[in-house]
Amino acid sequence: MAQNKKHPDPILITGGDPAGIGPELVHKLAPAFQKTRNPIVYFHTAGKKDREALFAICRKKKIPFEILKEIKSPPEARGVFLVENSDPGCPPPGRPNAGGGARAIDALEKACAYLKKFPVKGLLTAPLSKEWCAKTKKGFHGHTDFLAEKFESNVIML
Repeated sequence: MAQNKKHPDPILITGGDPAGIGPELVHKLAPAFQKTRNPIVYFHTAGKKDREALFAICRKKKIPFEILKEIKSPPEARGVFLVENSDPGCPPPGRPNAGGGARAIDALEKACAYLKKFPVKGLLTAPLSKEWCAKTKKGFHGHTDFLAEKFESNVIML
């Protein structure tokens, strides 16, 4: 996909299991956001406290950020664009459950919808709980089978 010189394609990040290491990894990566000229579209899975912690890092590092309910067009500026999860409930860190699995899959669904509509630089997926994803109504076990089905593709794991 050709990259627009004026508005670079974004990097998509899915938050993974909100009770797992995913939110912490995104926080650790936040300073690297400043080094890229690409916008970051973060499909958030954790709660309000996590969101505020991420935005505190962005403020400290002078990284622009914005909360979105939905994405109608690609971001036109550098920064972190956080897409909120529609489910108000969120498991606490270290206590995974089916709600966290559903939030992780919701983030993947939103990222795939974006991928099908707009060009991107890449997709980064934070870890999720295969056990809890499998226990949701969606029945997926993880990123690989989810992405294979969404894009009607065979996969090879290396």
